[in-house]
Amino acid sequence: MANNDGRPSPPSLKKPQIDRRIVERNRRIQMNHLCSQLASLLPPRSHFNPSQKRISQADQIEQARHYVIELRERLEQLRQRKEQLGKMMNEEATPSNVEVISDDDEMMVMMDANDTARLPIIQIIDLGGAVEVHLVTSPERDLKLGQVIRVLEEEGAEVENCTFSIQGDKVFHNLHAKVF
Repeated sequence: MANNDGRPSPPSLKKPQIDRRIVERNRRIQMNHLCSQLASLLPPRSHFNPSQKRISQADQIEQARHYVIELRERLEQLRQRKEQLGKMMNEEATPSNVEVISDDDEMMVMMDANDTARLPIIQIIDLGGAVEVHLVTSPERDLKLGQVIRVLEEEGAEVENCTFSIQGDKVFHNLHAKVF
């Protein structure tokens, strides 16, 4: 480079310092962005002090750490519960007289092939990326709802909604599941 008078200028000593400042500024921006994303993943806390509008990044990271610990504990509890339910389901006898009637979009499972009026009845409707399951049971011959949910989950579906109603001597269950 040349000065205004045409002489070459000495090498700039400020360039490495400017580069370090830019790198540090970019690092701080990225860190703030990551902390913001982390805060958005945390659930709202009821014990959060409303007078405190903003919490420090260290407090956010500490909250995230506690939240991850809570999630791990909850996951372990759910795994244990799943094991218990699985053991209970395996102990129960599953009926052997099941007939499956299927066409393109619907499948109906009936407990007795000779008498379609006997309960329970399962109707499965394929909705593309979702499945709708209608289950009709009676209190006397109760097909466990947990068995149906377990089969759906084993086949790669995630149950999103489940409702039931009782009318007379029949119990109607409706399940909506997302298929992956």
